[in-house]
Amino acid sequence: MRTTKKLTLSAMMTALSTVILLLSSLFGLMELTVGAITSLLVVFVIIEVKGAYPWLVWLTTSLISLLLFPSKTIGAAYLLVFGVYPILKVYFERLPRVFSLLVKFAYISVILATFIFLSELLLGVPFFEEMPDIAPTLQLWVKVGIVALFYIAFFAYDMFITVLVRLYFLKFRDKFKRLFK
Repeated sequence: MRTTKKLTLSAMMTALSTVILLLSSLFGLMELTVGAITSLLVVFVIIEVKGAYPWLVWLTTSLISLLLFPSKTIGAAYLLVFGVYPILKVYFERLPRVFSLLVKFAYISVILATFIFLSELLLGVPFFEEMPDIAPTLQLWVKVGIVALFYIAFFAYDMFITVLVRLYFLKFRDKFKRLFK
């Protein structure tokens, strides 16, 4: 594929990601679902364009969403997880399976710690709501449950990407290959 086509396709994916994230930001609807969907556009660029272009799509979409969107939540989620994770996943999965899972677990732990830090220390908003009517030990278990759900959701997202990449290769890649010649 020529450089012009690569740049054009990357710019189109950036624009499409930005518009989808903007609509989610404006209406406050399904921000995490929309983030997961826009990450598939990065996956498409990884498969079809390769090179530095997926990094550029991630970086430009992240910067636009953080600088221009009214709600910064989706921009931060795209910057830290949804935009960059599909790119990192390629590198993580080159490792042996056990190390790959450990690196993914470490990555999402750092991301969770970053979200907690940004929420509580920089913004002054508690990451976990206080529950005055519940005993302190039960509050701790609720917080542990929320963190566990976060990890489960992340690994479900990881499998979601894997399944859709396989589906793309089995069903749609040949059709797109003809378009990009």
